[in-house]
Amino acid sequence: MTAYWERALGRRAVWLLVGFAFLVFLFWSLAAPALEPPAWVEDAVTGGVVAVIFGRILWVTTLPWRLVRGRPAVAPPRHAAEMRREMRTLFGWRFVILTLIMTGGLFAHTLAAEDNGYGHWLAVAGSAILFGFSLWHLVQKLRDDG
Repeated sequence: MTAYWERALGRRAVWLLVGFAFLVFLFWSLAAPALEPPAWVEDAVTGGVVAVIFGRILWVTTLPWRLVRGRPAVAPPRHAAEMRREMRTLFGWRFVILTLIMTGGLFAHTLAAEDNGYGHWLAVAGSAILFGFSLWHLVQKLRDDG
């Protein structure tokens, strides 16, 4: 299992992916002026390289699941509330307070902006959601520690 993991995520695999992207873009930058393709072809080549890179990343991120699929569980399943509580213990108070200050400042800044366009209101909504999640995390952390 470790050998398969190393082959998929090791230094060689990363350099192969970087080398592939570099060679495609190098070839394209040398061949495009001579071939004079339409603009959509350049977009298609760029999209294809991005799709290959993201496909590889997706494949690698699902690798742990594929490696243990079909094996018997060694521990009994835990309740979701217990797992969330354990996850919240990984974040210290300094992180929780800093996140609350940053998202609150972002929300206040976007709310006080003069612009009233569509993008502005999307930014207000997004920052409000982030601030709300930070507040919720603070409340949950207080409940866990108190």
